[in-house]
Amino acid sequence: MGKKRPRPAAPEKAPGKVPRAGFWAHAAVLLLLAALGAAIYAVSVKGPFLFDDHGYITNNPLITNFSAFFGERPQPGVNENVDIHFSGRAAAFFTFALNYAAGGLDPSGYHVFNIALHVLNSWLVYWLALLLFSRVPGRGGWADMTQGYTPGQLRAGAAAAALLFLCHPLQTQAVAYVSQRFASLSALFCLLSLGCYLSSRLSAGRAPRWAFYGAALLSAVAAMKTKENSFPLPFMIAAAEFLFFSAPLKARLKLLLPLLLTLLIIPAGLMYHGGEARTAAAAMTAAGGKNPDVKSYALSQPEALVAYLKLLAWPSGQNADHDPPLRTSAGAPVLGALLLLAALAAYGARLAVSEDRLRAVSGFGLGWFFVMSAVESSVIPLGDLMFEHRAYLPSFGLALCAGALAAWAARLTAGSRTARLAAAAVFLAACAGLSSAARARAQLWSDEGALWRDAAAKSPRKARPHYNLGSVLVRAERFAEGAAELELALAVYPDNPDNADVYYNLGLARARLEDYPRAVKAFLAAQQLAPERDSAYFNLGIVYLKQGRPEAARRQFEEALKRNPGHLKARAKLEQLAAAGL
Repeated sequence: MGKKRPRPAAPEKAPGKVPRAGFWAHAAVLLLLAALGAAIYAVSVKGPFLFDDHGYITNNPLITNFSAFFGERPQPGVNENVDIHFSGRAAAFFTFALNYAAGGLDPSGYHVFNIALHVLNSWLVYWLALLLFSRVPGRGGWADMTQGYTPGQLRAGAAAAALLFLCHPLQTQAVAYVSQRFASLSALFCLLSLGCYLSSRLSAGRAPRWAFYGAALLSAVAAMKTKENSFPLPFMIAAAEFLFFSAPLKARLKLLLPLLLTLLIIPAGLMYHGGEARTAAAAMTAAGGKNPDVKSYALSQPEALVAYLKLLAWPSGQNADHDPPLRTSAGAPVLGALLLLAALAAYGARLAVSEDRLRAVSGFGLGWFFVMSAVESSVIPLGDLMFEHRAYLPSFGLALCAGALAAWAARLTAGSRTARLAAAAVFLAACAGLSSAARARAQLWSDEGALWRDAAAKSPRKARPHYNLGSVLVRAERFAEGAAELELALAVYPDNPDNADVYYNLGLARARLEDYPRAVKAFLAAQQLAPERDSAYFNLGIVYLKQGRPEAARRQFEEALKRNPGHLKARAKLEQLAAAGL
């Protein structure tokens, strides 16, 4: 039997007629996604700013007007993370400035914006799934476009992909946590860029073709200026080109080269910051934080990726602040995770070259998950090993896989009304369960105390959840409970260079509990770790007054004024002491 000859590449032209659902069918899907998104996340609208929101938003003077976006350098003294990321993530910071202009620091407007972004992203997932399931030529060419699927079955698969993306509870951190707009906005631009590129390749007319191409390029640039995890986008667009279209190599390169040039944006921004050049090592440090080192971070990420996959498959054990183990050698857990990921990647590569459209799209989806995870889950050492919002953009790929499976199930059950209804019931029950879990998780994000209590219970050996919970309790005037959590944070990580805040809050709690000796000890420790701050000096002065030590109090108020000449309360206390002759 002779060797089968490869099928020739399909010509670069659109079919005479592409099967489409009617306008109302598409509108119904979009309205369903919008309504479900609003129903899930409405509970988060009244949620407070928390965690990094204070650095990026509430204490960020750069979003209070638009001048910083038009040439003015970030002012001295802004939050370090803002200073590092402001120019590189300008698109996201600009949306914070829009929110500030519209409603100041009322968090509800920021939450509504995030919810709208998530709904828009689900619409983009629906659009992209329709393009990939039914319109791109694929390896089989236009003649094999439907592959035995009806338009309704393919539309059902696309809708399933969008619904699962929308209602999955793993997305809640990127939606209900305001400053993780970085993740959802970068996803918006990445998905829009891919969709516009595919539409450009499918357009028959010259004007729409170049309009879509220009939109794809602009969206890629915007993605690169939103968050660094967008960096691999051009590689996935190139993968879509080679998997789903046919053209001479030279023509492909002409199309892909401008998109590939956007890869220079992020490295250039990291290495040329604030008008000053950085070394490559310094740029990587700025991008990834101080800890851990490259080796231990890389060894820890296979398990983190497996954890994301587990949460996507079965979202149990979600945590605002995961505490995965930091690996320093390639032991059995690391090798086991690597083996699983390698097997999944190999299977995805095999699917991607299939002549069956939905199998090829599933392979592309698996590739998307791995490639779009590369920046945050590979060798670039970020400050934390795992955060749930990092799975937001990669999860699009797995939504495609799920949508392809749903389309296959729709075709499989087409001949039996009972089987079709049973399959629909199973899917709807799954969506209902995921939506309920997502709403509960969004509700948790709207209650800062409950969120950090949950995180502290799930990550008991991590200092940060205990510190955050302790700080919330101190603000709520539950001083004994707050002090206990802050003591736990110190016990878990006694050498943390950022413990100044822990000691300061502990001093406040001990002072209000009238445990003055321990309050003094805490404020002195805060001063030692952060001598430039005025607050620990002022509050220690108050404690000394309570102890009847006016001379020691006066010295502390003077130190507070040295660090902050505008500290009116310290000045008033000194005037009171002077008036009393002390």
